[in-house]
Amino acid sequence: MHSKKVKIVKKITPSRLQHMALWYVERFGGTEKALRRMLHRHVQKSLQSHPDQDVTTVHSWVDAVVEKMIAYGYVDDRAYATARIKKLLHRGKSLKYIRADLRAKGVQDHIIRTSLSTYDTEQTEVNSAHIYVKNRRLGIYRYTDQRDIDTYLQHYQNHHSSMYTQHQKDLAKCARQGFSYADSNRALLSGCNR
Repeated sequence: MHSKKVKIVKKITPSRLQHMALWYVERFGGTEKALRRMLHRHVQKSLQSHPDQDVTTVHSWVDAVVEKMIAYGYVDDRAYATARIKKLLHRGKSLKYIRADLRAKGVQDHIIRTSLSTYDTEQTEVNSAHIYVKNRRLGIYRYTDQRDIDTYLQHYQNHHSSMYTQHQKDLAKCARQGFSYADSNRALLSGCNR
């Protein structure tokens, strides 16, 4: 039988913390909060294995390493927020979804506001809704034949039609992504201009 190998957790040192931080930033990028969270997770494991280490000293090392990464420009919440916004808009995410995503990643509210200010327009939201609808094949994009598209446009408001039911389901999908009724409806019906 094979015995299970016990992983020995190395003692935390300032240089080891810096190497962890550099590896993390190089691999994942991320925010100050995410870097701090990762370092604290490793520190907790080390402190459990090596109770002789001083907790406040180790936490001060974490703060120093994070500040150094910020000073060197390896961690920049503004740049991260801008890149993340562009990526999510390209995927067809709403501005509400993007705000929530950035908050979850640990970006501060004032950075979110300033980063989104250039994108916070009605046309941006409509474009994102259109991308979402097209990628998910909702509304007009469900159909490839022009006759089916014409039938959809004639019957999507008829309460007794299956196309009405499907249109309502598509509107609900868009609403769950954070799009308004008007933007969703416009995106679901604007595919006829393709």
